[in-house]
Amino acid sequence: MPKVIIRVEGVTARYAYKGIQAQRWTLFPYAPEVKYEEMLYVAPIYRISLKGAAQAFAALRFGLNARRIGSGPKRKRCDVGLFAKQSHTLKWLPNYTLHSVDNADQGAWQITGNFLFHAGSPVPEKPYGSFGCIEIIGQDEWKRFVSTIESLGGLPSAMLSAKGLVTCDIEPPKDVPWAERLA
Repeated sequence: MPKVIIRVEGVTARYAYKGIQAQRWTLFPYAPEVKYEEMLYVAPIYRISLKGAAQAFAALRFGLNARRIGSGPKRKRCDVGLFAKQSHTLKWLPNYTLHSVDNADQGAWQITGNFLFHAGSPVPEKPYGSFGCIEIIGQDEWKRFVSTIESLGGLPSAMLSAKGLVTCDIEPPKDVPWAERLA
């Protein structure tokens, strides 16, 4: 069986999803008493490639911890996510569902601890909550991402996971990932 290698790139400037170079998102963790529409930030989008695949994917990679924000500065360094160079064998979580927005796409690839690859916002221009997972953005892009992994590996996700055939190489960001507040 071929091994599937996912590469999380550290460069943002050379890649954008349909011309959008930043994703709008709210602070996380979610708290219903907070008026998130008053604290919308724009974060950089990163390129995710799969060895042997013709097309890459766009992803939101870093987030901001709301507990460290206070009233919300205009510009803030992203402070949650996987920043260091690292490699992992991924585990498929078929029953994972998103908790920050309504999205029918289920499943996630666990990188390490609570850090996952999972579906992101289908519409990058709309606000979306993030807390450091790598979120594949764009309409039906998560389905394409999972399908590409399965096609490259020649097996369903659960079997690829059980055999340890999906790995991820994460590059550190080339530039400090900053988020800009919209309001």
